[in-house]
Amino acid sequence: MNWLIDEILPIGIRVHCSLDYWEKITEIKHPSMKTNFDKVKSTLQHPDVIRSSSHLANRILIYKHFENSNLCVVVRVDGNTGLVLNCYFTDKIKEGSVIWTK
Repeated sequence: MNWLIDEILPIGIRVHCSLDYWEKITEIKHPSMKTNFDKVKSTLQHPDVIRSSSHLANRILIYKHFENSNLCVVVRVDGNTGLVLNCYFTDKIKEGSVIWTK
């Protein structure tokens, strides 16, 4: 498949996102992310912290601080690969175990 996003996290997980799913995120879930594609890629390439989700075992939350808030990229993990499920700006980093920090 030809991925719009294809990045390897510092923890060795390869993260993907298709153009179709990116359009779903930016048109339905969080339209404000449409102009923040470069920040999403930067978050995956150079995160500040990676946490496990406290609610779902196969989800990780990848954060990077930008200006006055944090960008969170939510990834569903299966083995050494992951798929971007969502991304959004937030003032609060969610609870969950820290997997990695810079």
